[in-house]
Parts: sequence; structure tokens; C-alpha cells
Amino acid sequence: MIKVRLLLPIIAGAMLAMVSSATAASYYASSVFADPGSLSGRADSNTGRDNPSNALGAPNGDFYSMGLGGMALFGFSPATTFDQDVLLIETTNGSCSVQPDGSCQQYPEAVEVYLINTPLVLSDDGGTHGPGGEATYDLSSLVLGSLIATVGNGDAGAPGYSIDISGLEGPFYYVLLKDISASLGSISKDGFDVAAISVSVVPLPAALPLYGAGIAVMGFIGWRRKRKASATT
Repeated sequence: MIKVRLLLPIIAGAMLAMVSSATAASYYASSVFADPGSLSGRADSNTGRDNPSNALGAPNGDFYSMGLGGMALFGFSPATTFDQDVLLIETTNGSCSVQPDGSCQQYPEAVEVYLINTPLVLSDDGGTHGPGGEATYDLSSLVLGSLIATVGNGDAGAPGYSIDISGLEGPFYYVLLKDISASLGSISKDGFDVAAISVSVVPLPAALPLYGAGIAVMGFIGWRRKRKASATT
């Protein structure tokens, strides 16, 4: 029985060490629901920059211009939910002198970043957008959830702007971006340009269930020994 009592703290300590040493896994956006804003007459359907799918996956040189006042909702797979970090990467062509608010002096652009902590079922609004005829969604009535940051295009250039959300009450299902470039007095005609967005999750260590089973077995052995000792007295 003494050996069992000594082993239990050792096993518990090993479990805690495994959890604390687990590294966060990052996942890029795998789905996007776009409510595009104004592109101010730009012929972006010829360049493809108004294609929401450009913002999916790892950075590859493509980007999605949200349009002035546009909104975009991003989902992630296989990480259905996330609870650690959000990394936002924006594309700014040309030089960028970063202002105090984090935007570029030449073409100041920015987005508000929200987190959605409930699963959603969305239906498109019948419209299309982009060269591939991407479906559009009316996100204006969506409950925005928690505003976690306002990010300017100067701060979000590669390697991106990281937002720590580990202290927030999650987990979360989606990241929602809302373009607010017009409020900056920007001469931008296409709003914030999203190159990529990713989230981080601390996975459950694969061996953790085995340690839990080990504790259960040790507890059972201790119980049997105690029962036998009681039966012989």
C-alpha cells in the first residue's frame, strides 16, 4: 500500500508535465463566409483579389480584398474549436510607414477582430462574388461576439499580427473580421487585404488516457490490498 501511495504522486506529476509541455498546433482557415464591402469601382474581378478563397490555407501570394466595410467569417479544420492564438496576415503592396494606430500611412486599412463562441448554420443570400462566383452571406445581423483587437495593415504584414486569446473564456468556433478602413479616412479602394489567418490549439497528449488508466489500476490495486488486510484482521 505504501508503494501505491508513493507511485500515485509520481504518475500525477508525469501527467501534469505532459500537459504543460504540449505544444500548440496551428491551423489555417479552411472555410470563409464573405459579406463583401465596396470596392469603389475597381475591376478586381479581373485580378482575382475579390475571391474570398484566396484567404484560405497558408500564405501563397494570393489575398482577399474585403472591400470597404466588408465582413468575413472564418472557420478552421480539423480544429473545430480553438483557444490559444489568432494570427492575421495582411498583404500591402509597396512601402508601408506604420502609424501609431498600426496602419500604413500611404493606404491606411484596418479590421476589427471578433471571436464567435457558438456554432453557426449560415445560408447564402443568393448573391455571388469574385471571379469564381463565390456565394455571399449577409453577416450584418450576426451577433459579433467578443472584440479582441483592432488590427492595422501596417502591423499585420508578414509574418503577421498575433493575438493571444489564451486568457479568454473559450473555446471559440470562428474568427470574424470587419473592415473599418473608411473610418481612418483612407484613400484605399478595396479595404483590408487578407493573405491568411490561423488559430492555435493545445492538443490533448496522446498518452494522457494511458496515464489516467494507470492511475485507475493503481487505485484498484490499493483498494484490493486494503480489503484483504481488513479481511485478515
